[in-house]
Amino acid sequence: MALLLGMVAVACGTDAVPAAPELDAGPTAQDGGPAVLDAGAPDDPDDAESPDSPIPTFAVGGIVNGLAGTGLVLQNNAGDDITVAASATFVFATKLEAGKPFAVTVKTQPTSPPQTCVVTGGTGTVASADVSTVTVDCTTDAFTVGGNVTGLAAGNEVVLQNNGGDDVTVSADDSFIFATPVKSGESFAVSVLTQPSAPNQTCVVTGGTGTVAAGNVVSIAVNCTTERYTAGGTVSGLDGVGLVLQNGGSDVPINANGTFSMPPQADGSTYDITVKTQPTAQRCTVTNGAGTLQGANVTDVTVACVDLFTIGGTVTGLAAGSVVLTNNGGDDLTVSANGTFTFATPVSADATYAVAIKTQPTDRECQIVNASGTPTVNVTNVTVTCGHTRCRTVGGQLWCRDVVGARSCNTFCSATGLSPPTIDDATWFAAQNEAHECSALAAAFGVGSTNLGAWSISCAEIHGNSMACSTNPSCPTAFRLTPTIAPSVYAVCPCGDATACATGNEGAATTVTCPAGSVITSIAYASYGLPTGSCGSFTNGTCHSATSQLMVEQRCLGKTTCTVNATNEVFGDPCFGAGKRLYIQASCQ
Repeated sequence: MALLLGMVAVACGTDAVPAAPELDAGPTAQDGGPAVLDAGAPDDPDDAESPDSPIPTFAVGGIVNGLAGTGLVLQNNAGDDITVAASATFVFATKLEAGKPFAVTVKTQPTSPPQTCVVTGGTGTVASADVSTVTVDCTTDAFTVGGNVTGLAAGNEVVLQNNGGDDVTVSADDSFIFATPVKSGESFAVSVLTQPSAPNQTCVVTGGTGTVAAGNVVSIAVNCTTERYTAGGTVSGLDGVGLVLQNGGSDVPINANGTFSMPPQADGSTYDITVKTQPTAQRCTVTNGAGTLQGANVTDVTVACVDLFTIGGTVTGLAAGSVVLTNNGGDDLTVSANGTFTFATPVSADATYAVAIKTQPTDRECQIVNASGTPTVNVTNVTVTCGHTRCRTVGGQLWCRDVVGARSCNTFCSATGLSPPTIDDATWFAAQNEAHECSALAAAFGVGSTNLGAWSISCAEIHGNSMACSTNPSCPTAFRLTPTIAPSVYAVCPCGDATACATGNEGAATTVTCPAGSVITSIAYASYGLPTGSCGSFTNGTCHSATSQLMVEQRCLGKTTCTVNATNEVFGDPCFGAGKRLYIQASCQ
């Protein structure tokens, strides 16, 4: 019976059942001995030995989700590797007995595209059933997309985007990275959403499209260049040749009227268009020539050209020395001989000229005719006429030679503290034009214009001859001196009167003083007695000496300073016993 059981066990054997006990059967037929079996045990069933029961085993597995790459290798308990090629269920080859631990891990992550697989429920203990709840979730790896920006102007910014979104603003030359990574195997497309605008720039993307591989994209290049614009406008009135305009060192010749443009320059830069070379016989003026480019071409610069004319004339009467002329307060021209002259600087047709004498000759005085105007052709009719010896002081009076010299009277009178001549320049020279013999008012000599008589004036210091005063019908308010001293007439210049007053009590010395350079020419008021009032409005009192005027004139006329004693010995006693006083008002010239 034991033998039978052993045979059954061999026939139905399993890997999970232990082998039957080896029986000592002696040589077998295979060995060439007799086929005799030794039961080796009693036939009693109760005495027979029972084999162990099989130990059950269970499979470990689960499911893989999201697998897109290749090469995923899982393992259990650090071994029993299994390669998974696609999202599906999986089972490890080696089963585990109940109660045994399992630990499923990723040995090799998938590639192409690279992915990261994460195991959920991968550890535990085998119970009494297969394990099928292990989950492996795979996600494709994502990488950043970025690069570098160059050429961005200071203060500017450019807005970039990737795949139509994920905007990033770059404010300086630097690297950039989009915030949202892109999965490996997916495409990227970097573009410029907003170009820089202060100044205007154009940014161009290089290497901005492609497919993300197994690493960050860092090779995208964004190069920005500043837009360039022109500054220009119109030219009008150009007749001459040789006009050259300049802007920051860039020269542009202009040959005709019309539009013009200077070479382009970067937006935001300044321009300053000027005339470098004027055209022949013209002057061109630039308007709106300076500014800053602001995102567009400038077209409102105007260049207006006008004709230029020379200013000149003739000088006559210049004997020695030189006269210095000016035009419009400058462009000084020294003329040292009679003849024609021309100022160095021409005057444009839209301007005026005004010729004047800056410095008179040392021995003469010059006048100008046709001194000002607006030129339409070259001016040649400015006439400068120079006269003879000018004014000099003789015997306390200012004597001038010829009509031209009379103008110096104003200067003399001002310098000596007296009033200007009583005849204005227009009247003065209108009278002079008759015969160049009319001079100042006869009052300058202390006589009325209607009572000149034959009063002689000594001029020994000048010429050694004497002169007599007489009226001139063409100039009844002036006088003429005879005989004529060739080559011209000496005439006295009248300065307006200056007033000098003095008062003193009886017995005192009363002094009258004129301004320096002038003398007492008349006594307007004099009274020894009891006069009243103030200088300019003296009035005789109840007591007045009839000799007052005569006595004062005898002592004061022709003098700058005179002193008169207020005494009865000089004037007599007009009111015996009264305390008297002396009031004097003199006219000085």
